[in-house]
Amino acid sequence: MTGIGRVALLTACVVIAGSLLSACTTNGIDVAGTPVATSSAVANPTPTARQSATANAGLPSCPALRPAAPVSNGLPVTAFQCLGPGPALNLASLRGIPSVVNVWASWCLPCRDETTALVDAHNKLGAKVRFVGVDIQDEATAAQRFMTDFNVTYPSGFDQAATVRAPLRVIGPPVTFLVDAHGVIVDRIDGGVGSTAAVLAAVRKAFGIAP
Repeated sequence: MTGIGRVALLTACVVIAGSLLSACTTNGIDVAGTPVATSSAVANPTPTARQSATANAGLPSCPALRPAAPVSNGLPVTAFQCLGPGPALNLASLRGIPSVVNVWASWCLPCRDETTALVDAHNKLGAKVRFVGVDIQDEATAAQRFMTDFNVTYPSGFDQAATVRAPLRVIGPPVTFLVDAHGVIVDRIDGGVGSTAAVLAAVRKAFGIAP
């Protein structure tokens, strides 16, 4: 092959590789698990070292839950620090009442757009449905500031290592799971929830519960 031919081939490979990489990014996260900047997400300032969340007394407290074994098509066993007061958050222990579990990050623009709707739905439903957040691949201080800025009324765990991604098949935030009282996932919403009405409609469809 001539020198010109080798240059042309190399150029084509670079273009193809770039196209494939662009096609594999969704909601600010690529398939390798690395946050990326897209039109709908802000680049995540990935910490160089693991950061521990210091509980912020002004934020909602994580609930004290009885340990529970995982169930088929349920949430994984976890041990997240709480961004507010309270014990570590174990998703598998969310039992007793239906739960809405939202995977989010402070750097995710769709998460910002949907948080007001989630908070409003939580306030309308009251104690009928438990709302819980899971903050992934984030800085704890940025996540806590996000919760304060958006007046989030439900607690969140701090999953900096994004351990929920593989078991829950999360490509990138936001993703919202509707989990019944027995811990079984009955529905999921990939991408932003859209509006308060959309959240309430999903809860009504999954659990038969209305405000």
